[in-house]
Amino acid sequence: MSSPKYLIIGDGRMAKHFSHYLELLNIPFDSWNKKTAPELLQSRAETATHILILISDSQIEPFYQAHLKHLQNKILLHFSGALEIPGLIGIHPLMTFGFDLYDLPTYKKIHFVTSSDKPINVLLPGLHNSCHMIAPERKALYHGLCVFSGNFTTLLWQETFKEFQKMGLPNSALVPYLEQIVSNLKAHPESALTGPLARKDALTISRHLQALQGHAGQKIYSAFVQTYFPEYKGSFYENQ
Repeated sequence: MSSPKYLIIGDGRMAKHFSHYLELLNIPFDSWNKKTAPELLQSRAETATHILILISDSQIEPFYQAHLKHLQNKILLHFSGALEIPGLIGIHPLMTFGFDLYDLPTYKKIHFVTSSDKPINVLLPGLHNSCHMIAPERKALYHGLCVFSGNFTTLLWQETFKEFQKMGLPNSALVPYLEQIVSNLKAHPESALTGPLARKDALTISRHLQALQGHAGQKIYSAFVQTYFPEYKGSFYENQ
């Protein structure tokens, strides 16, 4: 079997991370993005075995229809977690990708999720990451949960770091708390919740909601209380 030849389309964060991963694995690849000469797209696509369209979700299908639809003898992939596009195979890396590139052990730990029944050594030859298949109709829920758990908690932490700084508390004060939360979730996800919601501490919750008055966090806090402590009846709700 001949060696795979990847073509990575895009120059965003995901494209840079995956290119770096292939470099660390010594797997050859070409790349193309909108800053590259247009005529190079087809020549590089023709010599590739695997084409990865790593661009914004809204642009994936239009780009495929306009430039790659005729290449049915290639493995054509996208990394969107939610989209299911006829003619393309979706395989989603279950990871968050920051501005800094990662080391090889970090990339190797990434779990991939796909709606294809093809194994990962066919979809992404040269990689030995774990991979699971889910039904296409479950993809939007799957990806929504990824955003719910990862992106939304990031917003909460960013807000907390900002407010702590206003009180004169350094970022370093929060880091052990953050690390222990992650450690507890990894060890015992079903029982990791602590604090007033876990204790059903109505008095403390009422004080928090009053202290958050006029702050965007009040609505978020309230939504969690209504969802996970629906029997709570405090003055905050009585005045709504």
